[in-house]
Amino acid sequence: MGRIADEVREVGIAQQLPMCISFGVVAWDEKSDYLSLFGSVDEQMYAMKREHKQQMAQFMRE
Repeated sequence: MGRIADEVREVGIAQQLPMCISFGVVAWDEKSDYLSLFGSVDEQMYAMKREHKQQMAQFMRE
């Protein structure tokens, strides 16, 4: 996922159009149910989205 995110970012730089992707990854511990796993992944993705928005806001100010 990191490699894909880097490639998307590089294409954006080449096109002078900021682009990024957000994702979450979790390892199944064979105890957690689907809802808790999905909740963890979702939380990670939205944290990454917030971080990207902050980076984009800073980029736009420069």
